[in-house]
Amino acid sequence: MQWFKNLKIITKILLISLVSSVALLVTGLVGLNSSLTINNMLNSMYDNNLVPIDTVCAANIYGVYIDRSLYDHIIATDDNDMENIEKEIADNEKVMMDKLDTYRKTYLK
Repeated sequence: MQWFKNLKIITKILLISLVSSVALLVTGLVGLNSSLTINNMLNSMYDNNLVPIDTVCAANIYGVYIDRSLYDHIIATDDNDMENIEKEIADNEKVMMDKLDTYRKTYLK
């Protein structure tokens, strides 16, 4: 430690500043790396968990539309209304099945 005491004050200040700067740089790099890791984890969670759940939710909504259309079909008295409702049911079923097929392609299955 004697070598440190023998240094000039300006050299001591520069050495301490350099050591502090290196410590600050290491701390910043570790923090940046951790932030990037958390960001990647959040993106993965969104893509792999939230998007498939949203797809299933949309499929469920179309299932509700089908159910409501069935009730409308039951109480309909006009043949044209019944045909329109049947077409609406078929369209909603197609969209629902497309949503479920999209969900089946995810790893959540």
